[in-house]
Amino acid sequence: MTELLTILTDEMATVVSAVKTALSLPVLDYQYGHIEELNITLKEYENGSNYDKKFPMIWLAEPFDTQKGYPALHGICDPDIFIFHKTEKQYKAKERMQKVYVPVIYPIYDELLRQIVKSVMFDHTDPSQIKHTIRKGYYWDEQQKIFNSTVDCLRISKLELRLFNKQDCTPISNF
Repeated sequence: MTELLTILTDEMATVVSAVKTALSLPVLDYQYGHIEELNITLKEYENGSNYDKKFPMIWLAEPFDTQKGYPALHGICDPDIFIFHKTEKQYKAKERMQKVYVPVIYPIYDELLRQIVKSVMFDHTDPSQIKHTIRKGYYWDEQQKIFNSTVDCLRISKLELRLFNKQDCTPISNF
């Protein structure tokens, strides 16, 4: 049986790509894994040609829990997803809202929920019904561990993603 982790990380890559297209973003990086792996990847970015391609970013943090035992579902998982964007250290809250959250982070967040609903892999029909908690991270406190850049973030936690079994994800035609 394919592990939920593989299905979720692969489907989130598809969802993030759809978010990038829907918002006509030139860059929307997608990463998943442990925070230490993210740290290594970002250091590689800074030493290579991908420096300008790291923000905005969606990061699916691992590990996360998966509830099993639901008929027709592969499981319900509760990952933390972070949306990061670069910012300036000297910005105050009002500037962060005007220059980072309103024009970049919030539209990505809204579209991410819409694209989860559109995906045939998830059992969700309304973005407003996807249970989760959000938290703004002005000048994200964990950043010193992983970013050489100053970032703001939106943390999506307690996210209940209901994933269909991979074999059940093909839409059925009524023709």
